[in-house]
Amino acid sequence: MEKDIHYYAVYYLSKLAKFSDKQSETIAYASQYVDNSTESDSIHLDNGHTFDTVRTAHYNLEAFDWNIQKKIYIPFHFIPAITRESGKSFSYVTKPATGKKQEIITKLVNNAFSEEDENKRLIRIGIALHTLADTFSHFGFSGRHDDENSVSHIKIKNNGTLSSNLQGIPGMAFKVLAPQIGHSESYSLPDYPYLKWEYWSANGKVQRNNSVNTLACLKMLHNALHCAKTGMTFGKTLDVPNVFSRQTTSLKTLISTNGDTDVRCTAWNKFIGNCNIKKPKPYDKKEWRMKAFKSPLSKLDWDNLNESAFRYYSKALKPVASNAFNKTNWACFHRAAQKQRNFVLECIN
Repeated sequence: MEKDIHYYAVYYLSKLAKFSDKQSETIAYASQYVDNSTESDSIHLDNGHTFDTVRTAHYNLEAFDWNIQKKIYIPFHFIPAITRESGKSFSYVTKPATGKKQEIITKLVNNAFSEEDENKRLIRIGIALHTLADTFSHFGFSGRHDDENSVSHIKIKNNGTLSSNLQGIPGMAFKVLAPQIGHSESYSLPDYPYLKWEYWSANGKVQRNNSVNTLACLKMLHNALHCAKTGMTFGKTLDVPNVFSRQTTSLKTLISTNGDTDVRCTAWNKFIGNCNIKKPKPYDKKEWRMKAFKSPLSKLDWDNLNESAFRYYSKALKPVASNAFNKTNWACFHRAAQKQRNFVLECIN
């Protein structure tokens, strides 16, 4: 999934679940920031304290490192279905969430609900919902480097016809270097809600209808948000209020929007406005970090820095924490991400 689902859809579904505008924006921002948190090292604050960041996004070839796969891809984007100790055949491969109590994602979402501090709870819910949503686009793939992520003979259905012509698909030039990690070999195809396509995996031909999977994802997200708002246990019942069911036809049309991320986000934003719901603020991946610091560090474009460069700048710029640093959403996000990482790793170790 991409920003259209992780931010705009999560915001909209939060509002349907009766969260306030501010609460909905917090949940949605945390959900999307999982794909943008590239902070990779400790930050030494001016008060003598050290704050440990938790990286949840990774884009380069360092992904071949098992440490990256174990701490980033698996806990946040490619969560295994069941625990290693479940007594069944454990697999790293992600499966669509069903809400069954034995699934790691069900346990994770309910664990996020249990957070006592309200703002931290909203952020933990947002992070967990990102991982929940990814089970509907990343299923069939794992977060580790393995042949189970092998993809070949991709064909896309266009006007009812399958074609192997992939011109215009982002990342084509990367195909030669694409590692068998996650869905790298299929580019971003699993994340496009409107797409029908097929490919050959290590186990044979696979046919995917992303629209069907995305609608199931939205229903599951709304169920989780409804449970969070009403105090119910997620997974106990998968029923959703009629307020969601009445929107099914409109949502089917919306997620069939063909276009890049910006086009799809614009469609969601317009849809939200047409539903007489206050539109969310435009997403800015620097917003939370800029509010956490007073120094130039907050304005540094650190997303593309390697760890050594980030380490240098985080010291050289002498970051000055804001007066309420510990309560900022940015600090809470990293603490929440640490809790999710620890929870998932304990389940699969």
